[in-house]
Amino acid sequence: GQRLTGRFVVSSRHRLSFEVAGADSRAPLVIDPVVVYATLAGGDDADQATGIAIDSAGNAYVSGITASSNFPTRAALQGPRAGISKSTNSGTLWTSSSSGLASVQVQAMVIDPTGNLYAATFAGVYKSANAGASWTAANSGLPSYYVNTLAIDPQNPTTIYAGTLSATGGGIYKSTNSGATWALLSFAGADILSILVHPTIPGLLLAGVGPLPPFQYTGLLYRSGDGGANWTALTAVPGPVNAIVADSQTPPAIYAGTTGATPAIYKSTDAGVSWPVVDRTSVLAMAVDPKTPSTIFAASIGILRSTDSGATWQSVQGGCYLTRALAIDPVTTSNIYAACSSGVLTSTDGGNTWTLASGGLNSINVYSVLVDPRNPSTVYAGQRTLMKAFAAKYDPNGNLLYATYLGGSSSDAATGIS
Repeated sequence: GQRLTGRFVVSSRHRLSFEVAGADSRAPLVIDPVVVYATLAGGDDADQATGIAIDSAGNAYVSGITASSNFPTRAALQGPRAGISKSTNSGTLWTSSSSGLASVQVQAMVIDPTGNLYAATFAGVYKSANAGASWTAANSGLPSYYVNTLAIDPQNPTTIYAGTLSATGGGIYKSTNSGATWALLSFAGADILSILVHPTIPGLLLAGVGPLPPFQYTGLLYRSGDGGANWTALTAVPGPVNAIVADSQTPPAIYAGTTGATPAIYKSTDAGVSWPVVDRTSVLAMAVDPKTPSTIFAASIGILRSTDSGATWQSVQGGCYLTRALAIDPVTTSNIYAACSSGVLTSTDGGNTWTLASGGLNSINVYSVLVDPRNPSTVYAGQRTLMKAFAAKYDPNGNLLYATYLGGSSSDAATGIS
């Protein structure tokens, strides 16, 4: 056969084609270009290249969009915008509080009575002993690094439970030494969506558990009366069970909120044995007023409030597309915070009116919110990344010379480069 000269050509519409000089259209043509380099560019979430350009020296410039928190960067103008933000003025202004976090994908946060903070991230559990100024990994014995939820035992605050996701192992892990070490407690291989350690009934745990192998159902609520040694499936509460909260009334009531095919709010007044439905609505988050326990909030698309212990519910906020977490100031309980898909919503009148308070947030994609009970004007917001633009440069051999995230606290996209 005859060897011909060919080259790649970029058209005026930015389409890549191959041009061959002297080809005989009557004869078969085999194009076998030499691959100079090939590389994978991406991270822990969705990534997409949207444009490419080549300069006269053979350097390649690539643009695109990424939702990854660890997209490979070099000499970056920006990093991923998420992690933890802190406010010391009740949400009026936020500043970044993410130093030391290996992942800026933050799912949940808790605080113990001495002020130790714990964050559930996609790189495990992180702990701060200095009000969020710095964070260190607390992952010994925790192989499942996608941590979804955390719960502290109110009667023994050195005991912490971590609910993990099946993508990296799954199950509930338990630490009895303030996060220094962890051991698998139960539900290996399952997504753990929520955990409640009952504040007044010793040994009572409830957990929203996703499908267990062989994944034949959508998950259930589980109950343990012995600190997690043994569990009973509560088939009356089908999952996903996203939120479980308890009040301080006598007898104490427990509420569970679900989504799925038959979403509902359930209530138990017998320590989690029976669960009648009190409302049919989708729920991602719940909170009970610590001073007026007959007042409960439930949230998903908008926020609902009950002032009669769950007997009736009214919509009090519908401006946020998706609310994922709620927190109530334990001192001034009329101050309420909602973590939603457009930032942090605040209410100073018990949920009657709401204001978006997102100035200075790393990302408006807020997944968790936490009030420091010792100093309630201090509030923390845990965020995950939104889709961001990126730009990267590769030399003729495929070595990464430069790559950066581009954009602000909301979603951004790069659609081409030249």
